[in-house]
Amino acid sequence: MRKIVLGQPSFPIATASQEVKWLAEGLAEVQRASHDQITEEIADAYTLSNVTETRTLNVSTATTADIANVLATLLLDMKNRGVKRG
Repeated sequence: MRKIVLGQPSFPIATASQEVKWLAEGLAEVQRASHDQITEEIADAYTLSNVTETRTLNVSTATTADIANVLATLLLDMKNRGVKRG
């Protein structure tokens, strides 16, 4: 989710109706949530090397290297913000 800033309402919350207070609290929660760490940004902290990009994993015969390459590919995709980007 992209970060958003809603600002303060143009009226005092203390004098607002219950519905308006509920709405203002809901929007404040959306604003707080928008500042939580974005999932894709988690991968930015990782440095990857010697990766053979692969998006196929046969779980019956996978080796440690296969699993490592799929994990590294997933992290690269997250860093690129999707499989089709980059």
